[in-house]
Amino acid sequence: MNQNPDVLDIGEGQWKEAPYQSWVSNTDVIEHLRCPYKVYMSHAQGMPYSQFLTAARRVLVKAGIEFEEGIVSAIGIQKSVDIEREREADLLVRPAELIRNHDLGIQGRLDGLATENAVLVPIEIKSHRRVLRSDRVELAFYWRLLEPLREGNPDSKGYIVLNDGARIELDLRRRDFNRLDQAVTEVRRIREEGSALAVVPACKSCVFADEHLGMVRKAGDLSLVRDIGPPRRNWLLQSGVDNVGDFAESDINQLWHDWSQSDRYAPTQRLLREMQAHARALVSGDVQFIGDGAFPFLDTGILLDLEYVSGQCVFVVGAAVFRANEEPKMYQWFAKRIRDEGHILESLSQMLAEFPDYWIVTWNGKSADFPQLRRGWVRNRLSEALLADFERRHIDAYEVAYKNVRFPVPGFELSNISDYFGHRRKHRDLSRQDMPLLYVEYLRTRTASEKQSLQGKILSHNEDDLIGLLQVWRGLQQIVLANLA
Repeated sequence: MNQNPDVLDIGEGQWKEAPYQSWVSNTDVIEHLRCPYKVYMSHAQGMPYSQFLTAARRVLVKAGIEFEEGIVSAIGIQKSVDIEREREADLLVRPAELIRNHDLGIQGRLDGLATENAVLVPIEIKSHRRVLRSDRVELAFYWRLLEPLREGNPDSKGYIVLNDGARIELDLRRRDFNRLDQAVTEVRRIREEGSALAVVPACKSCVFADEHLGMVRKAGDLSLVRDIGPPRRNWLLQSGVDNVGDFAESDINQLWHDWSQSDRYAPTQRLLREMQAHARALVSGDVQFIGDGAFPFLDTGILLDLEYVSGQCVFVVGAAVFRANEEPKMYQWFAKRIRDEGHILESLSQMLAEFPDYWIVTWNGKSADFPQLRRGWVRNRLSEALLADFERRHIDAYEVAYKNVRFPVPGFELSNISDYFGHRRKHRDLSRQDMPLLYVEYLRTRTASEKQSLQGKILSHNEDDLIGLLQVWRGLQQIVLANLA
């Protein structure tokens, strides 16, 4: 066994590296859940996972580490000295060593341990607001990691500490361990055999996103199609539908019949047709019209886009008043402090009230901007009657587009669709998900020049979205008109 004092080797076996038999860490498992190709690339090129992160995402990681340290101090987790002795007392401890289980070939560093009746119970500290499926897999990983230090057969469990500081006890289920076992096996297989590239949510925080998306498009991977996630992609591959081109040419009635017979979670026939329309758009490079012509044609309106820390504060309000054959008039309000939220929302309220007959257009505002707007409204005790009027005047361009059109671009992000209409963004490396991270960094920094730079990036991104939304809205109107002619 390794004599390194920074490593705690446990288990009766002696794990040896070999093909399909490599050490797997908790980080490997979680990164596999996010993007299997990243696991392969990290292993093949010897790149740490941190090198895949965008600058904005690294800010979030840094904030998460600082949050974790604060929680460790707040709930009284002590530095572990001797786990064997400490498990006999009821303590909260944090092992300093990397723990390696030689029976299973897994290794990891724990955020903390609760010692309860001689049982070591893992603790995970997370800065998000709710328990995720991946949190359960992480706790299952650490429960397995500690098996050689456990006597008897106690109930499997762990603790998760979320961003409110509350410690939540989670009973670990068989499916949590099944997901863990599958992920560990897949990590080892991928390291030897490689993994196909696919479009995944983690692409938004990866510095290689544009390069990899080009490779995915060239391969015609099914993940390019809207509403095809990993389970549907796997079913199609197993059914002989290997790529977007195959799917575009499939007999959709036969495909739906086979799918509905074999999978209780099969998509509806209507959704399958819409998915195929997107595949045909990707193959042909042309828009596919799937609507019935119901469309709110507007010559005038107000575009609205918010930047916010979900559930906590709105820190940018951007709006653009547009009229036919005129350049839009831009409005932007920035909260230099969190307590300025009320002021910028009041400014928005006054501006919207100046145009009582104008519809308010957002992109995905029904599930994003307006719920955050309502929370901010309540926090700052603004007029409920005015907000109700704004909600009555709201049109979600995302919903309108989704009901009518499939574009020859992957997904349904505003940035992708505005690109299709010729909009060139100033900061292509920044996404909506990066804005809260940049704002947190803005609040933390004390340097005036750095604050100005961060504020400029946030406002520029917000303006990009407004201009892009205007191009998409006008483009949608032209597409619908052309298909009604």
